[in-house]
Amino acid sequence: MKEQKTKSNPDNRKGIVVLWKEANELLLIFSKIIRSSKSNVSN
Repeated sequence: MKEQKTKSNPDNRKGIVVLWKEANELLLIFSKIIRSSKSNVSN
């Protein structure tokens, strides 16, 4: 995955990257839950 540069606040880059990665992981988890729940409702 290509990392983006933090232009608005370069002093906090490490913290921003950590938070972005965590948010991205949560998005993937919730997306999987939603897909699973939709397929369970269909069955």
